[in-house]
Amino acid sequence: MAVPTPRSRDLLSARAVLRVVVIVVLSAFVLYLLYRLRRPISWVLAASFIAVCATVPINRLSRRMPHSAAVALVYFGIVLTPLAVGAILVPPLVNQGVKLVNQAPGYVQDLQVTVRDNQRLDDLDRKYDLTGKLESAAEDLIRRVGRATGALVKIGAGLLSSLFALITILILSIFLVSRGPVWVERAVASRPPDQAAALRSALRRIADAVSAYVGGAIAQAAVAGVIAFIVLSLLGVPRRSRWRSSSRSST
Repeated sequence: MAVPTPRSRDLLSARAVLRVVVIVVLSAFVLYLLYRLRRPISWVLAASFIAVCATVPINRLSRRMPHSAAVALVYFGIVLTPLAVGAILVPPLVNQGVKLVNQAPGYVQDLQVTVRDNQRLDDLDRKYDLTGKLESAAEDLIRRVGRATGALVKIGAGLLSSLFALITILILSIFLVSRGPVWVERAVASRPPDQAAALRSALRRIADAVSAYVGGAIAQAAVAGVIAFIVLSLLGVPRRSRWRSSSRSST
């Protein structure tokens, strides 16, 4: 066995150092590239998750209708669900928020009258200036609402950006649902037959598990919403139509 000379040892050590430097530089470049592409990568991951969730209902509907109609129906439901939730929740929140801001000074005046009529509350008010603090808080709330115009402009710009991202994610998801199974099948078919069968079974179970998880979460949210509606109705909490009528009568 030949004994390495000092020169060969130096060459080996130089090659090892160069290899380490190249690996470190390439790793840093890959991390920097991933950081710069973090937004489109996150969009692709979100689109992949939506595609996996939509695969099972699309496959089930495809047994009774054309595949394109099944894709359109499922994604119509995906788009319609958040729009319906927003249409139900946002208007009452906005109406009640505006009503609270408009009636805050009246609430403070009513509280002042109540405090003056009660000797104990009047003593506490003189000692701690409770009504003064509430009045300043109401005035500060009105000023904050006035300054919220600029924030609403920023929120609108953010919503437009989010809407563009959502449309891009949905288009990518539809593309993955349409062509993804072909790519997956080609990748799986490149493996030996026993491994290909195991991979197909594992991928099918993963898709079923993800779809079942999302469907269970949606069903749980729906049941919680129905129970909350029943409980609030039994407690006599006014509905949205009553909120509208009360706001119109107050104006």
